[in-house]
Amino acid sequence: MAIDDLTWTCYSTLGVNESTKSVQLPIYPNPIKNSEYLYLNKKVNEILIYNSEGRLIKKSNLKSNSILINDLLKGMYFLKTENTTQKFIVN
Repeated sequence: MAIDDLTWTCYSTLGVNESTKSVQLPIYPNPIKNSEYLYLNKKVNEILIYNSEGRLIKKSNLKSNSILINDLLKGMYFLKTENTTQKFIVN
């Protein structure tokens, strides 16, 4: 028996790079009611609020770490900042 052109390759990376974790921006209260303020743990310049269908509902430049939630129907929304996206519920 003879074996010709035998090659073997070993890949040493078998894991996930931990530095690729997404940045979290806690928001509260969640769930929230209309006419309440939604607070962010950190000041951001601009926020975008999308509904569950992906439509932009509100765009706001913030001067503080809170935004008044009003005129939103009950449901799930997404708050997007410069580098994070957080889900919140309106009851």
